[in-house]
Amino acid sequence: MSEEQAAPEPGALPPNRPFGMIALIVIVILGVAAILWGRFVVNPQPEVFLFDAGPAEQFQVGEPVWFPDVRIFVIAVDDDGERRLIRALDAIARGTGCTIQLHPDDPRGAARNPLGRNGVYTDPCSTSVWALGGEAIDGTTSPLRTFRITRPQPLDAQDRPLIEVEVIGRPDPNATEAP
Repeated sequence: MSEEQAAPEPGALPPNRPFGMIALIVIVILGVAAILWGRFVVNPQPEVFLFDAGPAEQFQVGEPVWFPDVRIFVIAVDDDGERRLIRALDAIARGTGCTIQLHPDDPRGAARNPLGRNGVYTDPCSTSVWALGGEAIDGTTSPLRTFRITRPQPLDAQDRPLIEVEVIGRPDPNATEAP
């Protein structure tokens, strides 16, 4: 073999292909920049706090309790005798950002509500209507967003289970600013 036709050294780039390596480096740098931008600038971590809604025994099946400070409804949707199934509903309607309103005597929700009770939530900024458990009835196909209730439930001073709701995406109304 002549010197002109010698095989390239192992691991060496062909002389006519440096563009590929440069393009790869640029793509990696742009990818890392996009991840950092999305993580810290566009979508920072949402605020999360635990809200003590009180003892579980205060929640009766089919009777929502309103907590205006955190804008949530807490409702027992079932009771099997041993424990209640409790749901925490976001009172801020997705899409409009308006605070939903409770209409306890409205019969539109009776077919879907616990114990067949009357009552619905409505969005005053749209035509959306939800049953007391958060299921969509009219004007939307999306149910109300629910927040997680901690398990196992913490106990109060009288050893009663407490409802502790993990509220996501809004500031804690009881938080104090650091000096």
